[in-house]
Formats: sequence, C-alpha cells, structure tokens
Amino acid sequence: MADPFVISGPGRFPVPAVGTSNYVPALLAAAGVEEGSGQLDAELLVRIAAEPENPHDPRAVALRSASGATLAYLPREDATDYHDVLLALEARHGPLFATARMGGSGGGGRPWRIGVRLDLPGPRALSQL
Repeated sequence: MADPFVISGPGRFPVPAVGTSNYVPALLAAAGVEEGSGQLDAELLVRIAAEPENPHDPRAVALRSASGATLAYLPREDATDYHDVLLALEARHGPLFATARMGGSGGGGRPWRIGVRLDLPGPRALSQL
C-alpha cells in the first residue's frame, strides 16, 4: 500500500463539509472527544476519497477518518469541481489526506452541532500536484 499523500492547503480552511449530523459518533471518535464532553475543537488529517461508485451521487467526495469511517462529504458544488482531480491524484499518489478543522458543541442531552472545514487548495492548483 502506498504512503498517504498529504495535500497542503492555504491555511485558511476554505472548503466546507456537509452531512456532519449524520456522522456525529464517527466525528467525535476521530477527534478523541467523549459524547458528554460538550465541546469539540480539533484539527486532524482526514482521508479525501472520490466515490465514483456512490449510488446517490457518482461525483461525491467523502471525508473519512484514519479507521475508514465516513465523517462528512464535500458539498455537491465543490465535489463536482474536485472529483476528477482527486481521482487522478489518487491514481498517481495513493491515498489522499488533508487537514480538517472541526468545531462544535453538544452532549448532555443536547444534539451535537459540528462544523468541518478542509484546508485544500483549489481544484486547479491541485491538478498541478
């Protein structure tokens, strides 16, 4: 298996993720946060994986934890821009990773609200890697 290829972004975390409410347990586990802790503030490497076999959207791009658990997805408009570039990069470099910033609160009877943003360069800059 190839070594992970870490994509360095501009340091501004410009790319949002969606669907986090569907993956709260996986997000908390990936960040090492207990359900009842109340706060989440973490940065970690996540795998970015284009999903051409996704039955709901063949241009979907998933964010996954080191254990392979789905954490979120890129919004459809961003996934459309990134999908083919990520597939080409993965074919050349193997698994792709980027830094994600996660923040939120919840627990103690309140639902978790978690935001995730990725530190990725734009698709055109990525295609140059």
